[in-house]
Amino acid sequence: MPEPSETGNSIIFFSGDGAYGPHFKLIGDKYGPFDITFMECGQANALFGQIHMVPEKAVQAQIDLKGQLMVPIHWGMFSQSNPNWTSQVERLIIEAQKKDVQVVTPMIGEVVTIGDNNSNRQWWRDYK
Repeated sequence: MPEPSETGNSIIFFSGDGAYGPHFKLIGDKYGPFDITFMECGQANALFGQIHMVPEKAVQAQIDLKGQLMVPIHWGMFSQSNPNWTSQVERLIIEAQKKDVQVVTPMIGEVVTIGDNNSNRQWWRDYK
């Protein structure tokens, strides 16, 4: 089970690879709320359900963790389940909007500052 990290005055959570399960609620109850989380949303195929989170489950995990700001990770590099490399993050954003979850999607190398009004520009649309 991933452990949270404290950095200065902020508490962060990094999901790594892994399926959705009740452990996210346990972590949220014990260590939350988290200022920022880095949540996997990479492979949206049911075949990978035991080892990866589909986007909708990543949003639910964010809620369970009591996360404030979510950065989706592990999407767009390899597409083992869907030919469109942006489909996972697009699905995540739709689900996050439905559930009032704050998501930021920084471009590679872009700085995200906790507490700032971070841009949520959907930069990948320029590269389709």
